[in-house]
Amino acid sequence: MCSGETQEIKSITVKYFVLDNLVNTVRNECYYICLNENCDVVYYNQENQIFKKQDMKIPI
Repeated sequence: MCSGETQEIKSITVKYFVLDNLVNTVRNECYYICLNENCDVVYYNQENQIFKKQDMKIPI
């Protein structure tokens, strides 16, 4: 990850935006969103589960 600014979010938000085939992999815990638009990582958690731009339903 880029070590840029992040914001804590709930897993329900991640489930809403990830591709349908990835929804079941989203754990019921806190995630973080990377606020750096140049970073390929969109969401991640403390266990290093990562969702990238290509994993999203809509362009980020």
